[in-house]
Amino acid sequence: MIPPGSAFAALLKAQLTISRATSTLVGAAALRSLREPELDRLSALMADASSLHRSDRVEPWEERWWSTALPKKPGRILVAACGAGRELVWLLERGWEVEAFDPAPSLLAVARARVGARARLERLDFARFVDEVPRRTRVDAVLIGFGALSHCLSDLSRRRLMEACDAICPRGPILLSWRDGAGLRGRGGGAHALGARVGNALAELRGVGGAWREQLLFLPHAGPTAFLEAADLQALGASVGRSLELRSAPMPHGELVASRRARRGRTLDAAAVELLGEVLSRHGVHRMVARGGSMRPAIPSGTRLRLARASSATLGDVVAARCNGMLVIHRVIGVDAQGRMLIKGDACSAPDGWIDGRDLVGKVAALEDDKGARAVPPCSAPTPRWRRGLGRVARAWRALR
Repeated sequence: MIPPGSAFAALLKAQLTISRATSTLVGAAALRSLREPELDRLSALMADASSLHRSDRVEPWEERWWSTALPKKPGRILVAACGAGRELVWLLERGWEVEAFDPAPSLLAVARARVGARARLERLDFARFVDEVPRRTRVDAVLIGFGALSHCLSDLSRRRLMEACDAICPRGPILLSWRDGAGLRGRGGGAHALGARVGNALAELRGVGGAWREQLLFLPHAGPTAFLEAADLQALGASVGRSLELRSAPMPHGELVASRRARRGRTLDAAAVELLGEVLSRHGVHRMVARGGSMRPAIPSGTRLRLARASSATLGDVVAARCNGMLVIHRVIGVDAQGRMLIKGDACSAPDGWIDGRDLVGKVAALEDDKGARAVPPCSAPTPRWRRGLGRVARAWRALR
């Protein structure tokens, strides 16, 4: 037992303080100077080395959450970032079928030892999972491991992860928990600020950047971590046609639920439009997926869009705007002397009507795919109605054969 007031106790306390400050400084420099795949590998290494991630305990709030949010048994659940497998054991013991993945090899070995051959486990990170989704079978629900969404670091990566989860689980819920931005904001102190300055200098030399890094902190037990707020999650869900059913303490968590309207891929409701406007005003940019065919051929359904904050638009711009309480992404085909804009879908026969600056949510800055970003194509002549009719007849004929 070390006496509390002894010189040795004071020395030990000073050593711990210096160790924490050094870890914070190095971590902050890494956040600014490493590319996202490098930060992902660092997260996996730190999780693999930590004893905190090997627990088999399931918290009472998790049991209550999973019992009410997951679909009826026997359903198939995908556990993303499963760690040492505590969620897998709980699900298997209660009758669900399970498959899972995690990037940390020693944690995955612990999980395999716990569940044996009862579940299929793979070593994957989020990026590889997204790439493999077209080859995977569908599941009834997705459960993203404890706080793991905060280790999907950039806005674009979280969007791609949600698109992948929505594709593999189009009707079931996506359960997730995250690190609360209100609780993490302001941590780090002088060591974090110094590390950030060092990291910025290294980033300039390496050609590394990205505004999403402002959302990150380096936690000694968890590595690179994005702090998120409920509005971020609501907008993330809305971008794939889902609503967030938010649950609170002791850790923010909830499920993204696909409504019947959202599954048909039509429109976002008024509340989601307001949330999208709030996210754009706060972050300046947001990514979402186009739904529907009103902007074909320039923007087919399923195209990833980069929206930017905007207070005005010019002729030919493609804008996101409120129209009849819903969000539409259509082209500006006219501007009057008062600055009002007439918008219309490229494939639509009639315009939506006039909107003003208050109805403008944002502007489509670019279209994105795996090869990068490209400019929004100009309006081309829509397909004649008779050709669209023949196309529908042909598709119906192929379906009957």
